[in-house]
Amino acid sequence: MRGIAALAVMASHYTSHRLFGGAVLAVDLLFCLGGFSIALSYQARLYSGAMSARDFFFKRLIRLYPMFQLGIALGAFCLAGKVALGQCSLNSSSALNAVLLNAFDLPYFGNYTLQVGADVLPDRLFPTNVPSWSLFFQLITNAVFALWVLRRWKSGPVVPALLSGAMLVAYVAATHQTNFGWEANYFFGGFPRALFGVFAGACVYLGLGAIGRRMPVVPVPLLLLLLVALLCYNPHWLRFNGVYWLAMTLMGMPLLVAAGTVARTQNAALRAALAYLGWISYPLYCLHFPVLMAYSLATNNAPLGAADALACAVLALALAHLAARFVDAPLRARLTRAAFGEASDAAPAPLAARPGRD
Repeated sequence: MRGIAALAVMASHYTSHRLFGGAVLAVDLLFCLGGFSIALSYQARLYSGAMSARDFFFKRLIRLYPMFQLGIALGAFCLAGKVALGQCSLNSSSALNAVLLNAFDLPYFGNYTLQVGADVLPDRLFPTNVPSWSLFFQLITNAVFALWVLRRWKSGPVVPALLSGAMLVAYVAATHQTNFGWEANYFFGGFPRALFGVFAGACVYLGLGAIGRRMPVVPVPLLLLLLVALLCYNPHWLRFNGVYWLAMTLMGMPLLVAAGTVARTQNAALRAALAYLGWISYPLYCLHFPVLMAYSLATNNAPLGAADALACAVLALALAHLAARFVDAPLRARLTRAAFGEASDAAPAPLAARPGRD
């Protein structure tokens, strides 16, 4: 599911949202999957005191930062070229400030435009790598999750999920916006959006026993077809697309994650393919937009045709594979040994990746 979400985001960006018009929901799915994953991997250790908040946060940094930083570095070179060629309205000083802030996973607030192909993007928080906004909120919400668990509240993740869900509804009602968090004007909406996703995913983990007893076993192909259909559907075709987006964010994505916990397949080839998609998903998410920026820089922002989009997709997939194999896994293992004296949980090879583990 995580791999399909990353592919949908890439396809949406490469086709100016003509394909996978509902890929905005992929980010909410990724938040929810992230919450499920950290609850699965860390909640018991945090609650029992076997892991400190400091150790948890360092583990999350080791998990997220290498690929994040590689995407920022590649995007920074492209941003410098766009500033030099007038394809971005930032001046050199402002661009340097943006690069430095983004390198430390901090958003840049500025009034500017960035042209990538036929799209003119205003006031993005991460001009070096536009999709990185979600990783900023992911780290923030991971820290909130750890602190909440360490307080040992009996309600677990239920109360913060309900509170952040209510905040999300209030924000949509007040701003009449959906899909927010990635630009300066609607920055604060990213907090309830990410918080709800993470705590909703943790609620799914909390209810695993009840889910297993009450939900029918879902065939994996059926689940994936449903996910693809949801990500293809463009909610802007609906007059009340805000209601649709809220319904899918608050109920649809957690239900999909819950269905994934009881999905089964005996097809070894399909299981291997899905393991590979999970393994490559995060590098692909981090690196696909710098590939698009580089292509648009080289072609002076020529619109992408079908062949161009396919070529960029193949290049992004190849780059993500190489980065996962030769950068992410070895670097995470080295950093984990240095920080904790233990082996990393990074998969050493694609087919050894374990879906559901972070």
